[in-house]
Amino acid sequence: MMRLHMRSNLIRLYLKLIILQVILLFMACGRDDILPSRINNITFRNDTLSLVVGKSERLFVDHTPGDIKDSDYIWSTADPKVATVENGIVYGHRVGETEVTVSVRGQNVNAKALIRILPVSLAALKLQVSKTTLAPEEEVEITYIIEPTDLSDTDPLEIEWNSSDNQVCTVNGGKLKAVGIGTAKVTAEIKGTAIKGELTIYVQPVPIGSIELSPAQAELHVGKELSLHVKVLPVNADNKTLVWSSSNPQVATVTGGVVKGVKVGTTTIKVATMDGEKSAFCTVTVKSVTVDHIILSAHSLVMVAGQQRQIIATVVPEEAKERNITWVSSDNSIATVDAHGQVTGKKPGTAIINAISVANPQIYASCNLAVMNPEDQVFTVLSNRGRVAENGYISSDVNTLFENGSSEPVRLISFEILSQGGELIVSDYQTRIIATGMQQRHQAQVKKVYRPYVRYIFELKGKRYERRLDI
Repeated sequence: MMRLHMRSNLIRLYLKLIILQVILLFMACGRDDILPSRINNITFRNDTLSLVVGKSERLFVDHTPGDIKDSDYIWSTADPKVATVENGIVYGHRVGETEVTVSVRGQNVNAKALIRILPVSLAALKLQVSKTTLAPEEEVEITYIIEPTDLSDTDPLEIEWNSSDNQVCTVNGGKLKAVGIGTAKVTAEIKGTAIKGELTIYVQPVPIGSIELSPAQAELHVGKELSLHVKVLPVNADNKTLVWSSSNPQVATVTGGVVKGVKVGTTTIKVATMDGEKSAFCTVTVKSVTVDHIILSAHSLVMVAGQQRQIIATVVPEEAKERNITWVSSDNSIATVDAHGQVTGKKPGTAIINAISVANPQIYASCNLAVMNPEDQVFTVLSNRGRVAENGYISSDVNTLFENGSSEPVRLISFEILSQGGELIVSDYQTRIIATGMQQRHQAQVKKVYRPYVRYIFELKGKRYERRLDI
């Protein structure tokens, strides 16, 4: 009975195992990877790839059989410093060659591709400037950009600059200077290559921005001229030709900024550019001519009592309408002056003769007058050389000068040297006529003479005079 029961259990266990195998078989029929698919061959579509430093590119792989999907590729590179690979994308790092290998995980198939990493080469030279339209003498700096910016060769590049017309603009080391009006092409070329950049430069005339006229208001007299000052801005404007005009030429005319008064009145002086776009104005008032100042024929006079001298007064300007003069003496007891400027000396002393404008008494001219005695215009001078004095006794070489400063001739009667006691030491009694402005000199020597002196005796206008000079 027991054996029968054990056999029954074994049968049931066997049936369960059969059922489990059937279930597992059905589950396996729905999976493709239960047993891995075999790839027979793998190849690169292009077994050589070239790219520049810093760039990347994908490698494409074909395998057989071609219906196998989701292949598990393994990528590697022989020299990661030259290039690396990730999921088929190659990244260039530095110039050189390396090999990229692709294989299938768990299978003994692979393919190789040659990778060349090239340097980044010059492609273009671009010029930049703040503006391309300039005025003469204006300067700007030209900068440049080399593309691509990630060149492999980091050595400095030499740039050669050139202007197609140096009469229009010049360029030196990127510094551009406008010279004359016109158009020119500025070229920068990388030396040793055909790569260059170019700019077109336009140099245009500098227009007048504004005009300033000074003074804004002015006065002048009929017949007189006045220069107006004009300022043109900017100072480097090309065409500075100006047009001058007067709103009333009958009052005042203008030529090249010089205004001339014609008659009493007011006019407006205008200065403008040739196109009339810019202008400035000055209001001019023309007045009648008045006395400006008076000029006398003499600023100082020396005369003797009883003598007459003529002073001539000139009124300036000549075209002044009111030219009458009033003559006045500051002291009529010393000298008088008549209505025509004739002065008469009265007695010794000083006075001032004034010529005063009748139209404007604030305008006058003066002459300083000295009235002297007649003999005061005869001048005598004594000089000593080697003079020795001892208890009043004098030894010396004596030099004297007698000069006639009067307007009349002088009769020199005598020249004497005497001692204090009246002893005659030296004498010259030769009579001489000394004309106006003429001189007579004497030389003598005294030795131990007690208080000596020189005595001149002369005659002026019939009157005798004596002049004493101590030695």
